[in-house]
Amino acid sequence: MDNYYIRHSIFLNLITNHMLFAITKQTEIRQSNNLLFDQLAKLEHESYTINYSSAGGSAPIKISYSKKFDFWWGNSDERKANRFWNPFGLKRPKPNSTVTGRCQVNYAASGVDNSIAGLFAKDHAGNIYLLHSGKVGGGQKGVGKNAFADYYTGKKTIVQFDNQELEYYVVTSLNSSRFFQNIVDFVTVVYDFKEYVTRARAADTPIRDRNPLKDGEYLGIKTYGLPPRIVTASNEHAIITTQLVSELKSKHFNVVRDQFRDAYILNRKNCIDRVFEVKSSLSRQSLYTAIGQLNLHSLMFNSRKYFVIDKNISSELIEDLSRIQIECIFYKWKPDRRSVKFYGLEKLTLADTR
Repeated sequence: MDNYYIRHSIFLNLITNHMLFAITKQTEIRQSNNLLFDQLAKLEHESYTINYSSAGGSAPIKISYSKKFDFWWGNSDERKANRFWNPFGLKRPKPNSTVTGRCQVNYAASGVDNSIAGLFAKDHAGNIYLLHSGKVGGGQKGVGKNAFADYYTGKKTIVQFDNQELEYYVVTSLNSSRFFQNIVDFVTVVYDFKEYVTRARAADTPIRDRNPLKDGEYLGIKTYGLPPRIVTASNEHAIITTQLVSELKSKHFNVVRDQFRDAYILNRKNCIDRVFEVKSSLSRQSLYTAIGQLNLHSLMFNSRKYFVIDKNISSELIEDLSRIQIECIFYKWKPDRRSVKFYGLEKLTLADTR
């Protein structure tokens, strides 16, 4: 038996599922809330009062503003409403000024409340995550959970709760090296989404649909009742995917993305020529998930398969992927961790489109 089969036998024996579990006990939620805002308080910041205006009314609240990330946050415990109420915003508001709310990440003080978008969860290792269901409010037509899901390139992960499987976006792990940037990224997406809806309504144009191929008939999509993909670095994934699509379009490819695939290229016959799967982190579970997705989603047209992954993966893995006709596109985070540099995209040309 050669090294290739030995390595894959080892991989198969080491597969583990990455599942998140909802934090529901009142004491644990309070501890998680305190940890979240203790982490934020590590940023150099100034604190003062603003008048916060939202659909529920307006009231003075104390906020903290970080000049480094140019965003602010507030935290309050509304015991009567059984929730923690946490507004977030971009740019520095003037003290005592009236600020219209655009982003909140609220969560129940105990249990799970589907009417509240936020949630804390933990993994097998005890890492704590801040989650959001995508239920974005705003009091205007076009703003809502489904529209946000169509707009946002982040992916949901599965959260276990009382024998149920719930779907949430991961805003950040509380011990992530990108903790601050992850939160700012998510707040920015909510701001951009609401601004987009406002512009679209003003121009009397339809809200865009990021899932244009809902039936998937001619593309040969078969779900087989499989569960959704598990991703625990939603914001990082969104950054990489958005940039990938943008750079492919700049090379004049006909690029599309849908609820099943991160990105794919259509040829002149409207057939899928190339399919891309992005992973913002590489675990055994994400590796095997990526391989399965690429193989499944390339079946109908024998599409070329591209795994988009961090540049620091082993040469052995690259070799093994090439054996099953999966090519790698690499990325490396730039110092500000707000964008990436791709390696391998330059090899993709229109002339090679089949």
